Amino acid sequence: KKQFANPASYITFDGGDYKAIRFNMNTTSDFRAAIYLSAGASHVTVKNCLFTDNSPVPSYQAKLPLTRYNNAMGSFQFQDDIRPTSTYSAAILQRSVMPTDIKTQYNIYNLDSLSNNYNTFENNEISGFSYGIVSLGMGVLIDGGLGQLHDYYNTNNVYKNNIISNVRRAGIMLGYEKNSEIKGNVIYNVTGVSSESDAAGIIIGGESHDNYPGYNTMSITVDANEIENINGTSAVYGIKNDQYQNQYPLGNSLQKYPNEPENTKIFNNIIWGL
Repeated sequence: KKQFANPASYITFDGGDYKAIRFNMNTTSDFRAAIYLSAGASHVTVKNCLFTDNSPVPSYQAKLPLTRYNNAMGSFQFQDDIRPTSTYSAAILQRSVMPTDIKTQYNIYNLDSLSNNYNTFENNEISGFSYGIVSLGMGVLIDGGLGQLHDYYNTNNVYKNNIISNVRRAGIMLGYEKNSEIKGNVIYNVTGVSSESDAAGIIIGGESHDNYPGYNTMSITVDANEIENINGTSAVYGIKNDQYQNQYPLGNSLQKYPNEPENTKIFNNIIWGL
């Protein structure tokens, strides 16, 4: 139960003008994250910091965990960060999941479901890792009592003026995110050498695999980013916007979600070297 305690909020990591805070990863695990904000971590600021992956063996794993509704169990399933044959790495990771007991896969403690909101990641320098920054919300849950779907997206987060280089799959990736801004980032030298065949500067939504539906996002603004030299084996993108409208059982019918306009805004970005 302790693992689902609500984290403290209003925390700031600020390296200052000289970027005096450096996070150096040194691990043999393929899953790695220098900063991991779990469910409920909100009003957190990470700025003016340096992130490097100096592990003795690079991690080329880049398959992100997904979420689905299991009809047989009558509950939602969230893939673990570390799965039997796949995982991923990121300098900064925020991920919210439903507080389920590891044995029963149900919320036996009746704990609140919490997302990651009002977090700011600004003016950091990131190199190495499979992803620079990853944010994965919880998605949609069913309120059986009211007979309604409720979204538990990560919301109102800011990803601004970061310099991200020499990552393997993408600079920034968002899934189940709402009302957030990706602005003024410089992303270059995405190597494309990872467990996934495509690569991008920025990814919003998508990623379906292993009979799990992909992510979607709503009201995301992608503005004034500079993206160059993206490499991949099957496909490359400057900005990949790949949205999934998923279906969930509600009463005797299936309801589609999102059930409102996507409202993604992508403008003023400079992309070359694909």
